[in-house]
Amino acid sequence: MKRYLLILLTTFVTTHIYSQCALQNADFEIWGVATVNLFPSGTTTKDTLDGGWVSFTDAFGVPFGNPPVLLKSTDKYQGNYAVELKAPVAGSADLIGMGICNSQPDRMQGYYKFSGSGNDSLAIYVFLTDDDPMNFLVNGDSSTADGYGQFITQQTKSTYTLFDIPINYKNAKTALNVIILVNVNNHNSGDISAHLDDFSLSTPVGISDIITDNTIQLYPNPTQGELHLNGNLQDVQSIHVTDVRGINVLNVSKLELSSTINVAALAKGVYVMQVVGQSDTSFMKFVVQ
Repeated sequence: MKRYLLILLTTFVTTHIYSQCALQNADFEIWGVATVNLFPSGTTTKDTLDGGWVSFTDAFGVPFGNPPVLLKSTDKYQGNYAVELKAPVAGSADLIGMGICNSQPDRMQGYYKFSGSGNDSLAIYVFLTDDDPMNFLVNGDSSTADGYGQFITQQTKSTYTLFDIPINYKNAKTALNVIILVNVNNHNSGDISAHLDDFSLSTPVGISDIITDNTIQLYPNPTQGELHLNGNLQDVQSIHVTDVRGINVLNVSKLELSSTINVAALAKGVYVMQVVGQSDTSFMKFVVQ
């Protein structure tokens, strides 16, 4: 896959305490507007996806009068916006994002729709590497990455569908940089597009990985609606709940804190509660039935 183009990508550090990996603006909610200088003269404006996401096709094509391929879409899985990648006839569209890790995530997930046909394809790749991100994009491929996974489809999906990419590692090394590459390739007549939303990385958390707060107990566990906190809550500053993908699903501030937390709105599954104190942070696992 040595087909990456040179571009300046911003590396950012955002630590997610549970998943220990982060993709900034991975729900694609934050957009801006940029002024693009056209050649040989003039300007135009286009929507830009914030958080280190970029499209090579847009970066090099729009200044020469090509229509944008990275579009802000209200046809979303959830939230307000999603990404639409639109590939013209016999062309392609791409999206690249970056993140930071201090663990080995075991999979990447997200939601997509795809309007291609025949040999048209949507491909999503995830790489983990300690190599300089720009050097990897220019010279790297899957064989040089410490961790690698891919999802490739030619099947049309008219409704949002979950993709789930297992990430395989060639060693036990924890790589620092996460690079996400999305390609839509059009081999047929007519424009095609893919809609993308809610990308996430997940790291498996076993019971031995959870730091238990001995001063606070949760019950009942499993629960069908309410969690009771038994212990000294005076030191607690806030509580945050994440699902198995490391996505935050519930926050409780100090002002809202009580001995009972209602989790009835959460889907059935395993969750981790992060209890933030004045001097430390601890974690407890619970199950919603």
